[in-house]
Amino acid sequence: MVTAIFSNLPMSFRSFWRGSQYRIVYRGPRNTLLDRGRSPISRQSTCLKANAVTFSVYRRTGFLNGIKHLRGA
Repeated sequence: MVTAIFSNLPMSFRSFWRGSQYRIVYRGPRNTLLDRGRSPISRQSTCLKANAVTFSVYRRTGFLNGIKHLRGA
């Protein structure tokens, strides 16, 4: 189960979260003109960065992160 490290952070805090070890998920309105062309499933789970009001921070895990760690990157 994946749990957010932080959630519902305002977009003004976005600049503090940089780096490949975090995954950022944007939250906000999902039915705007910019969303036209996105699948309904994609619109249900996230919004576009341009429309975001808040965001959540998740620790990135998975196979590719393990490879980066082994290479020393």
